[in-house]
Amino acid sequence: MPFLETFDPQQIPPPYYFRNVQVNAFMVPIDLAYLQGFCDTYLNIGAGYRYQAMVPFGYLMVLNYPSLVSEDPKFAGMGYVTQKEIYINFPVVRLVAASGNFLLPMDFSWAFPFIAVNDATSAISGREILGFRKLLGEIETATDPDGRFSASLALPSFKTFGRDVPQRTEPILSVKTGLPLGGGTAMDHLFPWSLLGHDSVADSIEDTWLGMIADIAPGLMSVINLKQFREAQHPTMAAYQALVGCDSVFANCTAPSFYDGAEYQIYPNASLDENGSPTGFPPLGTTGKSLMSLQFSADLRFDNVRNLYRFTAAGTPPAPPPFQEAISDCERFLLSGWRLFTLGMVS
Repeated sequence: MPFLETFDPQQIPPPYYFRNVQVNAFMVPIDLAYLQGFCDTYLNIGAGYRYQAMVPFGYLMVLNYPSLVSEDPKFAGMGYVTQKEIYINFPVVRLVAASGNFLLPMDFSWAFPFIAVNDATSAISGREILGFRKLLGEIETATDPDGRFSASLALPSFKTFGRDVPQRTEPILSVKTGLPLGGGTAMDHLFPWSLLGHDSVADSIEDTWLGMIADIAPGLMSVINLKQFREAQHPTMAAYQALVGCDSVFANCTAPSFYDGAEYQIYPNASLDENGSPTGFPPLGTTGKSLMSLQFSADLRFDNVRNLYRFTAAGTPPAPPPFQEAISDCERFLLSGWRLFTLGMVS
């Protein structure tokens, strides 16, 4: 059925084009079992396929977008949006059942267990259209006179839970680099696959996958998201679930420049804890050092959105038939009338 368009300037469809994006990337260690737990909880929810975390590392990314535009014909002339964004992603391989329980590697994607932006249009479009779990918050970035870069994120959340605890804008994470080390040469295999050249990462990758990775188009980053909407009548159920894939292509990348390390801090927060469920996020309340820290600029195009898997709502509890609802309403009416009658008799 056709989507019924409404006046909604905060939901803009793809394809998207982002020009001259300033990228600060920090490779951080994340336990492989924790990343696989995210895959098993939020991606491996169907039969015939499996997403597997590739390496015990991910990227903590800080991006500044001077211009975001939609290239959809109906929205191309609307204008542009500026935003800052912070996310964590990690590479996964999609394995598909070939015969029985035998799984073959099909393709590679990047999973996004955490992502936050400071623009409502980006947050709403990303969540409702592409399935990103985008959170809307406050992002601050700065570069000191010596070239050190820093960034911080704060989100409306609960630092602790309690009936009398108000929601506040709480700090979530921060990162600060060392001194810049100067420029480097252009990346042979454009970001983000260039991280796989790091010695400690390459040692974690299966040889079979390395050959497949070499065939990936330069600058291509395929993304996988779980897109879902909560069922209103049965809030523990999903009214819609699908694994949505899309492509982000880096172009016109500048040569990267590196920092002399970086330190990041993840602050305790009850809202992000998710009762200990695997989020793919580094452990809350920890401070760590990045394994590699760099910055560059690039143009990005976001396109080729497709449904990889769509799941039925078979698990949704059935709504009571209208006749049963009418009987229940009648019973409640008669019961209330009987109570009033008996009270009148007693009085």
